Amino acid sequence: KTDSAAAILGSFNAGAPISTPASAVASNDVHYYMGDQNGNFYDYSGSNGLVKRRLAYSPITLLSVTPAQSWTAASHDSLYSTTAAAVLHGKNIVSFSSARMSSSSADISNVVLCDDNTFSVFGSTLTTATEYHVGGNVTGSLAIADVNRDGQEDILIGTDNGLYAYNWNGVQIENFPLKILDGGKVAGSPVVVGLAGSNTVGIIFGSSNGQVYGYDGNGKILNGFPLQTGGVVSSLAFSGSLLAAASTDSSIYVWRVEGIFDSSKIYWNGFLADGYHSNYVASTSAIITKYTELLPTSLAYNWPNPVYSTTTNIRYYLSKPATVDIKIYNMAGELVDHFSGPGVGNIDNEVQWNVSKAQSGVYFAQIRANASGEQKSVVIKIAVVK
Repeated sequence: KTDSAAAILGSFNAGAPISTPASAVASNDVHYYMGDQNGNFYDYSGSNGLVKRRLAYSPITLLSVTPAQSWTAASHDSLYSTTAAAVLHGKNIVSFSSARMSSSSADISNVVLCDDNTFSVFGSTLTTATEYHVGGNVTGSLAIADVNRDGQEDILIGTDNGLYAYNWNGVQIENFPLKILDGGKVAGSPVVVGLAGSNTVGIIFGSSNGQVYGYDGNGKILNGFPLQTGGVVSSLAFSGSLLAAASTDSSIYVWRVEGIFDSSKIYWNGFLADGYHSNYVASTSAIITKYTELLPTSLAYNWPNPVYSTTTNIRYYLSKPATVDIKIYNMAGELVDHFSGPGVGNIDNEVQWNVSKAQSGVYFAQIRANASGEQKSVVIKIAVVK
């Protein structure tokens, strides 16, 4: 019993300004996690009290915490976890989030967005991952959700020319980027929620010019959108049949969106994913295998085509892990280039061909996949225009 309006159940003095929102894990004993401007990390609970550790010598900027109480922290150009650390030399971390990318994977992936317009996917041991380039100048907006409903989480990144989505293998999802029609840039973190009566998701995000956009997973703008505010949309939140947006015009806007979205299917709810600020999501859907064929012909192509710049992206789907060999021939049948491609199963793969040394004309790319003695070859036509 207390005479005050609220009882203080516990407190601690960090000795330095707290630099992250508090992340919570609700179990039998609630743990709160946070970082400070001196690079310290705190784990506070009612039973264990305060556990403090030095992680860095620069401010802790973001945290991610799983239901199992494993955590990852970001500071300037470095990532830290319970057992590992990784330094991104020469890169500043703009945003990061964590996820279990598919229901069949026990490993936690950490998606790191950097200020040089690249992102990388690190495993739970924070070993170096492949770096991928984003199609615009990043604004810090980041979310993780299965937008194409294939049972694997995708990475949504906001830029100055739209909202991009990539699979965890670095391949851009079809029908993206989602465009901003007012000439602004993506602001705040998206909301991803199921559409009512459909297996498709709805993706909601704000712009620096005050509009709130809603698209479905196929890239079609939803009825009634965009919505208008009076300033930069700094954050979004979805609850039941209500959508709320905070704007830099000192206002909070609330819209009733009943009948459009399915409130039982919230995949990413604005800043730091959820009400616990976990900055984490786990896939619960089974992976959907598009084809049983090793290398489906219909899913092999290049873009852009024709090629007017110096590179084109060769994309293909593999039903299982494989080694991939790519040979480029000209119209005379002469080999002009030869390189390997990624071979990840149950997902789209992509590799760039640099055409800077190629002359204008038509070329043929032979994509050959080999998986435990099973082989499949596909030929696609590429037009180069200079």
